[in-house]
Amino acid sequence: MIGSARSPFGRLLTSVVGLVPLLLLLLTINCSLSGQSDRHGQRIRKWLDQGLADTIRLQAADRLVNKSCRHTQPDSATFYAEAQLALAREIGHGYWVARALQNIGNLQLRSGDYPSAVLNFKQSLRFYEEDKAWHRAGQTSLGLGNALRKQGHIPEALEALLASLDYAAKSGSKSRSGRAATLNSLGSLYLNQQDYETAVKYYEESLDLHNLLGSQRGIAANLNNLSKVYTEWGKFAVAIDYLDRSLALKRKANDLEGITNSLKNYGDVYFKSNQLDSATAYYTQARVLQDSLGLRGDEASSYGDLGLVALARKDWATARDYCATGWQQSERLGDLKVQVKNGDCLYQAQLQLGEHEVALATLERTYSLRDSFLSAENTRELAEIQSRYAEDRAKLTSAVGGGSWWRFIIGALACIVLLGMAWRRFGRTAGLDSTLPNVPSVQTSKPGVEEPSNSEDERIGDPSAQPVAPPAGAPAAMDPWVAKATSLVLTALRERREVTTSSLAREMTSSERQLLRRCKEVTGKTTNQFLLEVRLDHARQLLEEEKVKSVAELAEAVGFKSPTYFSQRFTDRFGFRPKEKLVEA
Repeated sequence: MIGSARSPFGRLLTSVVGLVPLLLLLLTINCSLSGQSDRHGQRIRKWLDQGLADTIRLQAADRLVNKSCRHTQPDSATFYAEAQLALAREIGHGYWVARALQNIGNLQLRSGDYPSAVLNFKQSLRFYEEDKAWHRAGQTSLGLGNALRKQGHIPEALEALLASLDYAAKSGSKSRSGRAATLNSLGSLYLNQQDYETAVKYYEESLDLHNLLGSQRGIAANLNNLSKVYTEWGKFAVAIDYLDRSLALKRKANDLEGITNSLKNYGDVYFKSNQLDSATAYYTQARVLQDSLGLRGDEASSYGDLGLVALARKDWATARDYCATGWQQSERLGDLKVQVKNGDCLYQAQLQLGEHEVALATLERTYSLRDSFLSAENTRELAEIQSRYAEDRAKLTSAVGGGSWWRFIIGALACIVLLGMAWRRFGRTAGLDSTLPNVPSVQTSKPGVEEPSNSEDERIGDPSAQPVAPPAGAPAAMDPWVAKATSLVLTALRERREVTTSSLAREMTSSERQLLRRCKEVTGKTTNQFLLEVRLDHARQLLEEEKVKSVAELAEAVGFKSPTYFSQRFTDRFGFRPKEKLVEA
């Protein structure tokens, strides 16, 4: 029978009919791509047409950055963002200057240039705040929080992310997607701090909001991040299930950057479950894709992952090579956390290879880097590594010094010289005879510690030259260093200048590392902890003197962008909310 599926003609007809939907689908995709290409060309023509209004050209550049180039052509995106910034500055349009700085910051965040991203986000945020563009301010504060989190500056990152939520609340329903993204970043911040329950809470809140908005990209990111938590918990089957669902959405959207994250997370699951071949395969796929997309920060982290797998295989030379590359790349980017990750692995590899002197230098540098960004939020981690560091350093010092007689001789000569200097000093002062054991013991300062002067002028003191007294509850001002640092911080707050570890280091004419060391010696606190306490103590003083009328005004007076974050830290320190005192007043 003609048309029968059993006859040759029938089978041919059936095949042709079956191909019709596929041909229609291909035609639709081709038309869609052609439409996208046409729109891309239209935007380029608008940007190049200098006869159009400047705002139209700026909008065209904005779309070229964010829609056409950002995920596939980072160099082109950077070109358009910088051209957008130049035009906005030329015409003096504050909003578009802020928008261009935000675009550049986003591109730098993506490529791993976190210090530059922080600077551009901060500049952009100031413009948006002046214009009361709360939606954009929320996006920028989110980017700032992510850049700070990547650098390991946890308290500042938390403040920026909570400020992003405050901006989103001001802009209303328009910022629901921004709020969802911020909740996701807060989850990542707590995940990095190993507070898994809080991380899950934020991830699930973000997932609910993304589901409500129908954002497939956001849902994929949340599923991916939830897989990280379950990987840390050792629930590998659950983690794989989340990853499979996330990767399917990312492939459907052709989200290459998201795919790299999923590949890396598959590697984490297999590494933690001791399936080293699979872990190496996934980490390598992630690294190659990151390289092609220009994701330098993520690529540096993947080098560290490959180094850890090589360590597990006891392939010390390969581990050293991977981590040395990751160390150099993260150092160029200023990514301290990834540099520490590679440094830990590099040190272990060098130690196993018998490169003791190099290993000691790596250990010292890695510890100093870790110490520079650890703060009140992760002192537990600092305490855990302290004993291991001391033990490893003692072993390495012994190994490096073993058999080095010339070091012993130099050390002995140095001791003789120092004893001679002490002899001559105390012999002249007290008229002592030549019996050294009778010389009274003398207290000496630790290396690098500045001893207060005992001159008559300083004991009397000139009231006009005295440092500003710290507020009640601030660190004791007995030490001149504390008095000077506190005075500088309070002056900056009164002048509405930003207070950071870098700004204080400049004021104290020292490096951030030297500042941290000195602060710990004098106060027992990190620089971040010290700054936080001075700001909070000053806030309490303003509150008691009834110089402010709201929590937001008080937070701004002591340099906090987020009233929510300020209120949390104030309550943690003093045991009551600032709002309670305002109500009483």
